[in-house]
Amino acid sequence: MKLLKIGIVLLVVAGLGFYFVSANNSAKLAEEKRLEEENEKEKISEQARLMSGYDWRVLDVQNDRALLLCANVIEKRPYNKDEKDVTWETCELRGYLNGEFYNKLPGDFKAKIAETKLANDNNQWYGTSGGNATTDKIFLLSIEEVVRYFGDSGQLKKRPTSNILNNDIRDQYSSARIAKEVNGDALRWWLRSPGLRVSGPLTFESAAAVDSAGHVCLDGNAVFYLNGGVRPALWVDVKSLTFAEPTAESLVKSGLLFLGNSDWKLAGEYFGRALDIDPEYAPAYMGKLCAALKVNHEDGLEDHTFAENEDYQKALRFADADYRAKLEGYVKASEEKRMEKEKMLEQISAQIREQHERGDLSEIVVHMGGYDWRVLGVQNDSALLLCVNIIENRPYNKEKKDVTWETCGLRGYLNGEFYDKFSEAEKAKIAETTIQNENNQWYGTSGGNPTNDKIFLLSIEEIVEYFGDSGQLKNRPNSNPPYIGDQYDSERIAKDKADKASGWWLRSPGSNSNGAACVFDKGGIYVGGPTVNSGNCGVRPALWLNL
Repeated sequence: MKLLKIGIVLLVVAGLGFYFVSANNSAKLAEEKRLEEENEKEKISEQARLMSGYDWRVLDVQNDRALLLCANVIEKRPYNKDEKDVTWETCELRGYLNGEFYNKLPGDFKAKIAETKLANDNNQWYGTSGGNATTDKIFLLSIEEVVRYFGDSGQLKKRPTSNILNNDIRDQYSSARIAKEVNGDALRWWLRSPGLRVSGPLTFESAAAVDSAGHVCLDGNAVFYLNGGVRPALWVDVKSLTFAEPTAESLVKSGLLFLGNSDWKLAGEYFGRALDIDPEYAPAYMGKLCAALKVNHEDGLEDHTFAENEDYQKALRFADADYRAKLEGYVKASEEKRMEKEKMLEQISAQIREQHERGDLSEIVVHMGGYDWRVLGVQNDSALLLCVNIIENRPYNKEKKDVTWETCGLRGYLNGEFYDKFSEAEKAKIAETTIQNENNQWYGTSGGNPTNDKIFLLSIEEIVEYFGDSGQLKNRPNSNPPYIGDQYDSERIAKDKADKASGWWLRSPGSNSNGAACVFDKGGIYVGGPTVNSGNCGVRPALWLNL
């Protein structure tokens, strides 16, 4: 009996040992398979980057095809420009992606893209029609695809009731869904699925989106929202991809594609990888220089001074005779462009002084930094310039919180990234000015400290001073919402890149410290202002030009 018990115990121990060994082997095999799949995805992603000039994330591989999603938001664009009912099939963004965007891709990459039939499901929370199925080469993800590939917490099927507005999915996968522009700013990005259709006095169609915090917004944004980010997706034929080891030449070719797409960081990385392979490859040094100066092509170097730059000097050292002559030509063109720009700016300065003496500045348009500027006035040998058009839509501050002009994100952008777009000759003419930031005259909201700026926004007081004063700023009208609407409204109207009238920010505080004043699309001055994180207001920079 004792021997029998011992035998049984040994059998149990052996069985458990076999179970744990089998379990460990299964876990090991599963991990090996996962790593193999991740390695395959990374190879596909790298090849797609090399061929296209965009950074891609591989979401899925099936039947020798891979689903790629742009790792970054490539640009801001409305789902549809007009305020009307649309579906993915009929929206303008679909036409753009499968037309202009597709046609800009390199030919060898386009040949790998598979045409795919897409189901466009109705919105599961609101029932809004998704429209007909479509056949596309480039598309946006749907709500269902975002949930499938980024993680499913069950909230799509079982709508949560804990959210304040109960209109989005907020879960443990939100951080994975955050997408950024190439400058590093997180941005809301469109999905192709329909959002909530709003009916009533204001009727408009929405499209779903993922917001800057990674929440899936099933109610979405109005289709004409200008600040929606575009994150293209596509299926690529894996068998047609070649996975050869990159060369210095192929890496530079890819770096040039990234330059063309203004992805300065990845461009610099690819040029650096090329130099790791061949430290004497001159075009890679020039690519690094272009990425550092944020120009899309070597021809754009003429707006910069770079003759003493280390990368340029190394390119000269390693270039052959023909390429060296070309590089020296860039320096000569840069110097000629600088002298030409200086001469042109002096002529403009003389014209502004002459017209100011005559009392008429209305006909003068100054072209600087790639934009047209209107002359508002002249003081102490300086001219106040205001951009003729809205250059882009951008929040006053990314986060909704108490800020002043001194502390807001938009001030940092204008005096940093935007200012850097000007040529050296233009920068030399832009005056750094002490800006007074007055309290809001209707609400008493603090304007904060004075600031020293090269680029700024106009204040409420400056708008009234330079566009016309009907007395309403001093004598607040009884309107709801409270705003200044008068005979000067038409003068204050500004248009965006789509040639559509749009609202634009002022630097003055609004009715409280988490709002900022603005000019309405029809020219009225909204003294109370929207919240600072609103993406619907445009940017119209101002500066003082030394005469």
